Amino acid sequence: MINDILNYWYKIEFFSPCWPVDTKKDLNLEKVELPWLTKQTNEKIKFSYDIYFGKIKSMQLIEWMLSEIEIPKEGSIEQDNSVTCIFALKVNEEGYYVPNSFSVSSFVWAVCKIVSAGSINVKLNPDDVKKFQDDINSHILKMQEESNRAFNKFSLSGIFEEICQDLNLSNKLANISIWARRKTQYMKKDGNFTDVEPATELFQSFYLNDIQMVINNRIKDQIPNLKIDKYVLAGNTETNFNNRVLIDTDIHEMKKLVAAEKFPLGVWPSAYNPSLMQQIGINICTKGEKDIFSINGPPGTGKTTLLKEIVVSNVIERAKLLIEFDDPDDAFSLAKFKNPCDQYNSSYYCMDKELKKFGILVASNNNAAVENISLELPKIISKDRTGKFSGSMDENSNDIYFTDVASKLIGQPAWGLISAKLGKKENLKKLKERLWWAEDEITLKHYYDNSASNWNVVRKNFTSALNNVLSERKRISFAQSLKDNRSKLVSKYHKAENDYNQVKNRLLEKQTDLENENNKLDRLLDSLKSINDRMDFLFLNMNFFHRLFRKFIKRNQIVNEWKSLNIKKGETILQISEQKGVCYKLKEELEIINRELYCSQKNKENIQRKISVIEEKIGAEKAIFRDNWADESFWDNIEQNDKSQESCPWVYEKYNKLREELFYQALQVNKAFVLSSNRVKQNLQRLFSLWDGKYTKEDCVNSYGELLNTLLLVIPVISTTFASVESFLSEIQRDELGLLVIDEAGQATPQSALGALWRSQRAIIVGDPLQVEPILTVPKELVKMFADEYTIPQYYRIPEISVQMLADRANEYGGYRNINGEKIWLGCPLVVHRRCINPMFAISNEIAYDNKMFLKSPSTKESDIFVFEKSVWFDVKGKENGNKDHTVKNQIDFTEKLFTKSIEVYCGFPDLFIITPFKRVAENLRKMMKLVLRKSQYVDKEKIDEWVKEHCGTVHTFQGKEAKEVILVLGCDNQSGVGAAKWVGQKPNIINVAVTRAKFRIAVVGDYSLWKEIPNVQAVCKHLNNNIRER
Repeated sequence: MINDILNYWYKIEFFSPCWPVDTKKDLNLEKVELPWLTKQTNEKIKFSYDIYFGKIKSMQLIEWMLSEIEIPKEGSIEQDNSVTCIFALKVNEEGYYVPNSFSVSSFVWAVCKIVSAGSINVKLNPDDVKKFQDDINSHILKMQEESNRAFNKFSLSGIFEEICQDLNLSNKLANISIWARRKTQYMKKDGNFTDVEPATELFQSFYLNDIQMVINNRIKDQIPNLKIDKYVLAGNTETNFNNRVLIDTDIHEMKKLVAAEKFPLGVWPSAYNPSLMQQIGINICTKGEKDIFSINGPPGTGKTTLLKEIVVSNVIERAKLLIEFDDPDDAFSLAKFKNPCDQYNSSYYCMDKELKKFGILVASNNNAAVENISLELPKIISKDRTGKFSGSMDENSNDIYFTDVASKLIGQPAWGLISAKLGKKENLKKLKERLWWAEDEITLKHYYDNSASNWNVVRKNFTSALNNVLSERKRISFAQSLKDNRSKLVSKYHKAENDYNQVKNRLLEKQTDLENENNKLDRLLDSLKSINDRMDFLFLNMNFFHRLFRKFIKRNQIVNEWKSLNIKKGETILQISEQKGVCYKLKEELEIINRELYCSQKNKENIQRKISVIEEKIGAEKAIFRDNWADESFWDNIEQNDKSQESCPWVYEKYNKLREELFYQALQVNKAFVLSSNRVKQNLQRLFSLWDGKYTKEDCVNSYGELLNTLLLVIPVISTTFASVESFLSEIQRDELGLLVIDEAGQATPQSALGALWRSQRAIIVGDPLQVEPILTVPKELVKMFADEYTIPQYYRIPEISVQMLADRANEYGGYRNINGEKIWLGCPLVVHRRCINPMFAISNEIAYDNKMFLKSPSTKESDIFVFEKSVWFDVKGKENGNKDHTVKNQIDFTEKLFTKSIEVYCGFPDLFIITPFKRVAENLRKMMKLVLRKSQYVDKEKIDEWVKEHCGTVHTFQGKEAKEVILVLGCDNQSGVGAAKWVGQKPNIINVAVTRAKFRIAVVGDYSLWKEIPNVQAVCKHLNNNIRER
């Protein structure tokens, strides 16, 4: 099953259509003069041109393939309107080919390969694509060398025909179409230009090689990769769900997960605590017991906060290992390159494997998410508990952790070198420059050259801080034990009270029994006395003879009566004796019960005294913990208990201050270790040489993991997009990296994460399947065809399947939500929202989160300025442009007025986004905004293009961003736009993301009569029903 799924993912990655051309901006070379024939006169810029050849409809390509390999069509082929170009290359400003710039569409190449083989089961290999491209590259270079001429229209057409023939592409599909996109380079300060980057925007799949690597290693590896197997198989409906833990409702499990020993030792510098579900997620993540763990973070629930706490924990746990080395160099062992680039770079050093567990790689499909994390973690801290990170209490805190280097790296004030954005070559180059060769000498190398740190002193300081935290943690364990002990004592008291009552009841029963038996004895004694009295009376009435011979006299009535009474007297005396025995025994039993009752009473009083003592201690502790004291009332009705959900149980100010101090001391350990180790320094130098391509493939494979882990010792968090993982980490082997954190995992296709997962020991996957979903461009007909070929289960066939969805299914800790009538399992859901006020929060909570979220967003301030007095729907009707352009001119014109007003209100660029579900609408909005801004006196004209790019676009591109106010332009009319409107509202995702970009105000521009009938948009209409303005 696993191999079938992997092969299915592998195959569909070949078949993504790619049409990078923008027909409104790019040049149609069939209709215009070749631009490189016109001499460029500005010496400070250089042009290059991406040239895209061919244009084929995906449906036509698929129909041709099916026809050629004689696969009958089962009914009609599912409609697909996508198009793809055939190949691309780049020329410089003189029209000469840029070496290694040729790339072919993997979609077209794969279809042609299938046709040539006559079977859909042909093996597709990315190495074959590369060989094809290399051969064409060599051919073009040779052709140009022989002709010594720039490309002209004739040679471009000739290239097109040759390559279509090499591909064996049908002449019917090989219709010539040649477009060019101009790229501009600017002169550097030294008067030179950087080399032309050969890549065009005809992208191959970024994941093929990694998927193939995982498949091949599954065959070769003797030890199965359980993490990969668990992840891949998570979508199989046969998976056993019986071990699931309802982490958001199972109070018993929740209590276990907030025990003192479950908390990480450190805490991020801040004035605030995580919420309950955040802390539970943090505690599970930092224990490192799960190889895959997922967190569901709806908008505004603090996913970054959670990542920060994981970073702190990893830094501290690694510092605990670092201080064990008397000499930091002892943490490394010598290794040799087989083919060193020179005599000075012949060796590197292997790091102690235990240290590798704590480096963090953050990866995401969303470039903005990678950017945000890389900037957010080191960003300057304004409020903390110790004053050491904010600088408010320590004059010597100017350098916390290579602070100046970090500030230069991110281009804004930073507190420490805690993270770096890598992946792309330009990011690697930027980091190398900053760490080692920057002209301003604000570098790590400068620290090596000038800094001296006392390793033993920082070890001692860290150990002291660690002991302080552990000591306080014991105190918290004691406080938790008070609560538990009180509960146990209360149970004991109830039992003792029950025992006392039982003994008391037994005593009463015995007393009653004794009283009854004494009564019996009294009656017997009375009877004996009566007998004696009668016998005395009879004896007195006997004559002497009768008295003397009474034993022998038989016929005397008095004598006979006396004799009868005498017998009865004997019997009564015997009965009295026996009855006295009964009474005596009862008295003894009663004394025993009395003593038991006394002991029971004393036991009860003793337990009550203990309860009183504990309650007194609890009272003192509650004063310290305040709202974070998690007694039974804390857990009452936890699903609706907003006060408890907002709280972080079992922490208090002193404890968090000590934990923050420990993080600071751990950073000093890390810093001193790095600067005290010549082997760290040498490994960094070797890493930079490796990035520069100075080592052979074999040496890269052997050394890259060691060198990159050394960098992760210096910079605890590095980030990359999934698109860069294969190129950036190609030589990293299985499990060589420590912790992988996947952000915005709901946007990523399952196969995109395989390479990063395979290279990491553990993974924490964070996202939200109810926001932007993955975009699958592969034609549906091919998806169905390959799914059938490998007998793929239905769950893997749904277009929106994501990394988050699989990780959630693999996660035993989570909760259920009812969304659109479907019961969905979400891994460890976060529930406290701190971004938007109503109505944005209420809309999101209703349509996407089953009304299980809690609103704790900051309210507006009197000093805040807004374009809109309150959230509003502007009812603007009109006809859309048509031909898949859902722009309504009336709505653009009205939005222009709103945008103009916003610039005046803010006296400059407003804290506002303008977003829409549709690309064409976004394009028209951006044009409008640029025109308005160019007329404004309030803004810097040079910043207009960049600002508009960051503040206007489709909803899909704005996930993870926020602004004070948002204008949502819906477009569409009630004629040709109905289908597009239904697409927007078919799921909650688009509207959920759209409304939650706005912290304080949402202004919707759209045809109310159309959108009020659309699912999920109806919730927006309902909440804005009291503020609809017709225009």
